Order: sequence, then C-alpha cells, then structure tokens
Amino acid sequence: MSSRASVPGNFLLGIRFALNGIAAFLDQPRLWLYALPPMAIVLAAYSGLLYWLSQTLLERLSERVTRLCGALPEWLAGSLASLAWWLAFGVLLLLLAILLGTLYECVGGPFFAAMVRHFESRRYGRPAAPGLSLATDMRNTLACIVYALGTLVCAIPFYLAGLLFPVTVQLLAALILGRRYGIGYCSEAAFNRGLSLRDLHTRLFFGRQALLYGFGFAVFLIMLVPIVSVIAIPGLVIGGTMLVNEQTETHETPRPPVPSPRP
Repeated sequence: MSSRASVPGNFLLGIRFALNGIAAFLDQPRLWLYALPPMAIVLAAYSGLLYWLSQTLLERLSERVTRLCGALPEWLAGSLASLAWWLAFGVLLLLLAILLGTLYECVGGPFFAAMVRHFESRRYGRPAAPGLSLATDMRNTLACIVYALGTLVCAIPFYLAGLLFPVTVQLLAALILGRRYGIGYCSEAAFNRGLSLRDLHTRLFFGRQALLYGFGFAVFLIMLVPIVSVIAIPGLVIGGTMLVNEQTETHETPRPPVPSPRP
C-alpha cells in the first residue's frame, strides 16, 4: 500500500500487521526459543509473588475481618472473612495481571532483540549482526524498559477511570496508549537501523501515523486480556518488525551482493 493510502486504509493495515505478526511467530517454532526463557522467568516471579501476597497480606485481611465480626455468629463471621479474602484475591490478581505484560517486556528485552535480528535475517536478508556496540544495545534496552514503565504509569489513570466510564475511557486509551504500544513494539527493528525511540515518533512513520495508530490499537486490545497478552507479546514484536521492514519510508530492500569480476 502506498503512502498515499487513506487514513482508514492505513489504520486497518496496521491492525493486520499486529495479527500477522502473531501468526508468523506461532508458525515458526525457532522463534519460540527466544520467547520462552523470559516467559518462564516472568510466570515464575508472578506465581511466587501472588503466593507470597496471598499468604501474608490476604491472611491478615481475613483475620482482621474475623475480629471485626466477632459479635456475629461464628459461621457468619467465617463466611464474611472468606468472602473478603476472595474479593481481595481477585483485585490482587487483576493488579498483578496488569503488571504482567510490562514485566515481560522489561525482562524479555535482550531476548526480543535477538529474536528480531534472527527474524530479519531470515525473512528480509538483513545482517544478523547490525553492527551495534554492547553499550548501544544496553542503552537501547534501558530506553525500552523506561518507555514500558512510562506506558504503565500512563495506563493506571485509564484503568481507574474505566471503572466509571468504560466505553469512552477505553476508546481514548486505545488512541493514547495504543500509539505508545505501537512505538514500543516497533523499537527493536528501529534500533537495528541505528534509530532511536524519538525517530519512531518523528521520522519512521512520518506522514503515515495511521499505520502506527492501527497497529497500536490492536496491541492495546490484545493487552487487555492478561494471560493472552503474555503469549501474544513476542508475536506483536514480530508484527512491529514486519511493519518497519515493509511499510516505512526508510526501508531499503536488501540487494544480493554484486559478483566480483573474473580475472
């Protein structure tokens, strides 16, 4: 699709890249090797934290409710304490689920960088080693972590306001947070070109912001489903890589090496 395509057309194309990225990831088991180690780390940390909080914070809550209901019959006090425990557990589970995707993005940064380079070399013929120094790679990883945490901070007010005005707030969040998600998931491919997160804002999608909004909109909707989002995140990284390689104005199609003249 050319850069003159309509805004709705580019928006829908961005959504398609998100879905195609997930499909491409699921279709290539080799890519799973890059995604499984950080996923295992995150799920182990998530399970351990949830267990620890349930054994400390929630048990204290249950005991306090039992004491407050001391004047009530024992069966009723026990039922109220149990209800309070399960309600608090549900809220805690939701809060940790919101953090799960961000934690996976932060832990998975170096793994995703290697995954993107492998994917670009196999699919687009780009060099598997883009020539970036270790210091540059570390700086890029740190920039992604800070950016992901910034997106999480921006998301918290939307989650809270969404309890009162779910439809309106979610649509607004899909535009604001979706764009940030889109930039985050396109970042690894941009880094391989020597670009920065700022370049994704100002250069890479210049004149075609609808592409980025469409891609980010799909990412936002997928991230609303906590467990599904963790499974989908590597595919969304691949989708962002495909978007950068196939639709940005700075993309140059790799050319085969010119054979040297025979003596």
